[in-house]
Amino acid sequence: MWNAANLITKVGDFSAFNQQQKVFMLVAMFMSVIIRGYAISQLTGLLSSDAALAARENRTMKRILDGLANHVVVIGFSPLGRLVAGRMRDAGNQVIIIEKLDELAAQASELDYLVVQGDAGLDDDVLQRAGASEVVIADDLVAVELVARLGGKAGPDRQ
Repeated sequence: MWNAANLITKVGDFSAFNQQQKVFMLVAMFMSVIIRGYAISQLTGLLSSDAALAARENRTMKRILDGLANHVVVIGFSPLGRLVAGRMRDAGNQVIIIEKLDELAAQASELDYLVVQGDAGLDDDVLQRAGASEVVIADDLVAVELVARLGGKAGPDRQ
């Protein structure tokens, strides 16, 4: 047992120790293995947590969005948004979907659309991250919120 514990922990040769010292070292080595195992499990849990995965995905998405030009942003992936996005893609446009609901954002992602998750009606940063040459609003509530924020005016001269 001593040799097995010593092999795992790589402490060294303590054959000169008396029985009491060997028992102490044996317990210390096993505690060391247990603590290391716990630390590794916590570290892998942190690296694969939802927050860490989301942060990595956001960095990847930011690089992709920074490299895009002349793409169309479709706000909302309801049936209307899905139809508009499909038609825009069929016409040869690169399409980005902005969606606030997790389920609809996941559906858009499964259909290979680039997705920026957020509420475009309330958060200007979402629109800036998506940056586009054209924006199609396929969500009535977002359209109302955007028009209200623009002071009741909407049109090609307003962004």
